[in-house]
Amino acid sequence: MKGRIIVLMGAASFGILSTIVKLAYAQGFNVSQVVTSQLWLGAFFCWLLVLGFTLFKPSISFKLKNDWKIITSGFPLGLTSFAYYQCVSYVPASIAILLLFQFVWMGVILDIIFKKQIPSRLQFLSVFVLVFGTILASGMMDQSEMIWSFPGIAYGLLAALGYAIFIYVNGSENSSHFMLTAALRSTGGAIFSMLFFLPWNGLDGILSNGLLNYGIPLAIFGLVIPPVFFAYGIPKIGATEASIISGIELPVAVLSASLVLHENVSIWQWLGVVLILVAITVPQLKGVNKFKGLNKTNTKSH
Repeated sequence: MKGRIIVLMGAASFGILSTIVKLAYAQGFNVSQVVTSQLWLGAFFCWLLVLGFTLFKPSISFKLKNDWKIITSGFPLGLTSFAYYQCVSYVPASIAILLLFQFVWMGVILDIIFKKQIPSRLQFLSVFVLVFGTILASGMMDQSEMIWSFPGIAYGLLAALGYAIFIYVNGSENSSHFMLTAALRSTGGAIFSMLFFLPWNGLDGILSNGLLNYGIPLAIFGLVIPPVFFAYGIPKIGATEASIISGIELPVAVLSASLVLHENVSIWQWLGVVLILVAITVPQLKGVNKFKGLNKTNTKSH
């Protein structure tokens, strides 16, 4: 249960990003500045945390061969940020978030292919309800005319795949401390961003034009909290369950947009939020009941 709560908190942190990005775009900042500031500041903050842990808990050690593998496992994080922020420049936010949330079933497929783990019937049902709830919560039902774009769809699905892979690789056990793992993956995401944006282009004027006001919260909520919490929690619960729990991102995004941006949220969207919460909660309640049953059995045996 501790692992589930940690993953839930990490995924909820991702939900705040869309609101911050909209505020940054409203101030005239472009995709390059937003993505680069988020990734590089996030990596910087993660390494500060590693430094703090090293001072008070010297058990963190570096293993070059293993660390390079972890760095490359952070590439999907950079891919997700780049592709999603490109997607929203081609299609409405409602379509972009709907495309991104295809990571839920993609994550299940990855678990089936590479780990041969078949989800339970309840998990399959949760994924179905989650996808249906996403359609409602995204706001698609309130649009009289849908705006589709092939580049937008491609970028959205690419972002979904990147996020699904990121969740999957976080489910892999490794010998490194989870805080070091998070820092290395954040660094991998920042390095990957250099394939599309040169750091000095994105960070140009960061101290003088106000980009820092958005880069810092984007880094904390996107590149510090999720990687750290995922690195700790996902190995404990598995990628399939983590993909379902990560559905909390959209309700948080809807609530954040309503409270901060004062966006109108329709009854369809609130219904979608409720369905998503149900899809996330029901499997966890069953898991808790099963755990209690095992405890009772063990107590009787003693």
